[in-house]
Amino acid sequence: MRPAQTYRLCIGLMHRAAAHHTLAPSQKKGRWYPTIPTPPPCRFPLYASRFGSSNSRPCACAASRLHRAALRLYAVCYGFLIIQSTCGEPVRTSPATRIPTITQHEENPMSTYRTAIIACGTIARVHARGWLGVPGQPTQIAAIADTNPDARREFGDFFQVGEDHRYADYREMLDRERPDFVDVCSWHQQHAEMVIAAAARRPKAILCQKPMAVDLGEADEMLTACARNGVKLIIAYQRPHHATWLKARDLIRQGVIGKVQQVQLDDGGNILNTNSHNIRLALFLMDEPQVEWVMGSVERTTDQVERGLPAEDACLGLAGCANGATILIQGNLIQGLGQGCRVIGTEGIMELDTTYHPDSEIPSDAPMYMPEGPSARYNYEIGTVRYLNSSSQGWQRVEAPWHDAWAHQCQEAIDWVEGRIDTPISSAERARAVQEVMMALFESARKRQRIYLPLKTRVNPLKLMVENGDLPVEWPGRYERRSRLVRGEAMSWHQQK
Repeated sequence: MRPAQTYRLCIGLMHRAAAHHTLAPSQKKGRWYPTIPTPPPCRFPLYASRFGSSNSRPCACAASRLHRAALRLYAVCYGFLIIQSTCGEPVRTSPATRIPTITQHEENPMSTYRTAIIACGTIARVHARGWLGVPGQPTQIAAIADTNPDARREFGDFFQVGEDHRYADYREMLDRERPDFVDVCSWHQQHAEMVIAAAARRPKAILCQKPMAVDLGEADEMLTACARNGVKLIIAYQRPHHATWLKARDLIRQGVIGKVQQVQLDDGGNILNTNSHNIRLALFLMDEPQVEWVMGSVERTTDQVERGLPAEDACLGLAGCANGATILIQGNLIQGLGQGCRVIGTEGIMELDTTYHPDSEIPSDAPMYMPEGPSARYNYEIGTVRYLNSSSQGWQRVEAPWHDAWAHQCQEAIDWVEGRIDTPISSAERARAVQEVMMALFESARKRQRIYLPLKTRVNPLKLMVENGDLPVEWPGRYERRSRLVRGEAMSWHQQK
């Protein structure tokens, strides 16, 4: 065996060892969910090529136990002890610089699965980094589809998808490529149509961007289509996959704040967009309790749409759970809030939030279209947790080895397909529960009464109120909150009346 081959073998062995033994096991069948190994930048090309170029950064090989172990094994085999001595002292790196820029390798021999992505916008880039960030890169981005030629070209070039595997028609892509995984990254109103079409082609699993659908009827149709075709469906509520938030759930299970009485959600966005994340988080932290009733109110003084759908200006809701706890939902009532919640227990309080690194520390999307800055900031998101109880002597911050929540979600999709887990954190059934709470809040506002679940209304009650004139606006004039994301001359994606 040549030295270069031995070096690759050393890296592969150490990479796999670290990936399977550095984190706590999941609760399903003893599966180890790894932190993505993130060795520091290295001048050795064989190693650097696995995680992207590091030509502009200094060598920091000795900062990585993984890398040092591989180098030692290499040196023992060939006597090149000088390699270790030239690597220098450990270099302290910030959390951001420990995250490699992960790119796709053509004809990766370790790739077992082929993923096809529908819609090549900002969130698709985040999803692609998630698939490519799974340890060992068992999936490759095999094909993409988007009606916009510039989006196809930019995304395909950036993620190294061949021109023969770029499509304007996603159905043609599904028919010709027959991927193992289909990833739907379109706007809300296209989710049901695309998931149903993908399910008819019977991939192993479908990952669909949140929210699951625009109403409860569509969500049920998606579940039916996947069930009758034997296809697994995951909805991309990625934030429960944060390492610290996984640990937060474990602490709540252990009783560090006693019995949960209320989860308070404060969010600066629309309920279908950002607040849906928080509802999903609340149910996750309480181990998926059944929601029994919802009471809510909405305010809509402007004629705004969000990704083509009528959106509320503000909302307030309360959901009652079978475990005796309630979920307080506040949307757009307080500005400048992040993603997270406050958990009130009988013996303490826990707070969860998110933060990001500065854009200067995050890989750029250039030369792709960047209306919101680098999309990789979502892959670099950090979940923060702290709690307070009678014995904690003040606020205690929860720490856990960082990993990309999107990659963790993709790892779980693979584990589900391979039979290592029974139910993923982000299963479609759990996303449907979120959809039902959101629609019940709107239905409560429409009927002006508490709504007991299961919800019987299949359409979107907010859209129904807007169309019926039940929410007259003070300042007429339709506008799209996400118009900055739309390419070309369009200002939104919706059917004009």
